[in-house]
Amino acid sequence: MLIVEHLLLDINETNCYIAACSESKETIVFDPGEYDDRIGEIVSEHELKVRYIFITHDHFDHTGGVGEVKKRFGGEVLSGGGRPRGRAVKDGDIVQLGNLEGTVLATPGHTPDSVSLAIADRVFVGDACFAGAVGGTGSRAQHEQLVRAIREKIFTLGDNVKIHTGHGSSSTVGVERVFNPFFHK
Repeated sequence: MLIVEHLLLDINETNCYIAACSESKETIVFDPGEYDDRIGEIVSEHELKVRYIFITHDHFDHTGGVGEVKKRFGGEVLSGGGRPRGRAVKDGDIVQLGNLEGTVLATPGHTPDSVSLAIADRVFVGDACFAGAVGGTGSRAQHEQLVRAIREKIFTLGDNVKIHTGHGSSSTVGVERVFNPFFHK
């Protein structure tokens, strides 16, 4: 079973998630935009072992706390190839978390290196998709690339899969597929 804890960070009201295998206690910290003592409290309270720090994309509000999290808890940095450098992951790569397997999904458009991770009945998308919106892009071509990636990679996961976004509320694939106006133009 996957345990998920959510932290709303002060920096641009960024969502940071801590996801762990309930059996092994192996943990992924998603997008620590800054170090927050609550990360340490959650790790300590649940006796977690940080195995990975997963960066959905290379923006400071998602990467600013990576160094401090790594210094305090260890863990391998995984990213789509932007900064901070770590192991670059690509579409289809498997991330083993205890007894759980996550799949990396390339979701470029917001940034060229944007990646998401689908694990159990959840997907962590960073700024690719929001409740009722999609991430900002620098051009029409990037916007179309992002919308296509979400349709092909995220919307195919199943309507009950929970989408954990980089900012704002979480949602589900079904709600976004049906109601997100960016997919009905």
